[in-house]
Amino acid sequence: MDIINKSQTISKKAMRFGTDTLLHPSEIHMVVNIAGSREPHVIGLAKELGITKGAVSQIIRKLERKGIIKRNIDINNRSKYLLTLTTKGLHAYHQHEKLHQSVNLAYMHILKKYPDNDIKNILQLLKELNNEAVEIN
Repeated sequence: MDIINKSQTISKKAMRFGTDTLLHPSEIHMVVNIAGSREPHVIGLAKELGITKGAVSQIIRKLERKGIIKRNIDINNRSKYLLTLTTKGLHAYHQHEKLHQSVNLAYMHILKKYPDNDIKNILQLLKELNNEAVEIN
């Protein structure tokens, strides 16, 4: 439970990601999705994320005010706006990715201390715990 609580605390924390602006988890995850989206517009992002267009629009407005993204009219469909990251948004995106890489490397460093069989058992345990957590919800 300590690991779960620590993870939840970290995942709810707003961070700057190398910028002068605090970004909440929903905002940085929208940035990540815009960077990797084949359809970087409200409807496409809503479909990809499984959330409403209204929720996407709300986060987009906040990111625009913070100078993280900008809207450009889609030349192929003038009723849509394509969303792109500004220089500041790209910097936040790259810093977010670096953070994930450093966390993954730290975890890999710890896991390398254990034999493969132990890792298999740990993975099985985590899978079972994950399945049980889903049942509780």
